[in-house]
Amino acid sequence: MSGTIVEAINKIGSAFYGPILASFLVGVLSKRVNETGVIIGVVAGVSFNLALWIFFADDVYWMWWNLSGLIVAAVAAFAASGFGAPPTEEQQRFTLTFDGIVAEEKKGLKTYAVLLTYFAVILSVVVFAEDLLA
Repeated sequence: MSGTIVEAINKIGSAFYGPILASFLVGVLSKRVNETGVIIGVVAGVSFNLALWIFFADDVYWMWWNLSGLIVAAVAAFAASGFGAPPTEEQQRFTLTFDGIVAEEKKGLKTYAVLLTYFAVILSVVVFAEDLLA
């Protein structure tokens, strides 16, 4: 399987990490993908990664399985969900949109400004203290 136990664990995990991330991303960012599409996507992504492992282990380094599983799972989830029913009102209400994120983040602009100022003060103290100690 591999030379070390850590690499073996990471190989096994890499077969699943990409498809799991894809299921999260399409579930949160898409109104069109349904639960059946997500399940089909995860199964397709893991199957694709296992096929890479079995048939192309010498050609494709195992770290690429994360990306390949993510892409295959996302495409399969969108394809499987494309033939389903349109999104429900509840799905539309709980799906993130760019406009919704911007509207929510505008509420925290003062907090962000304070944190940025605090960071700048700390950074300047570190830089000036370094100059004084040198």
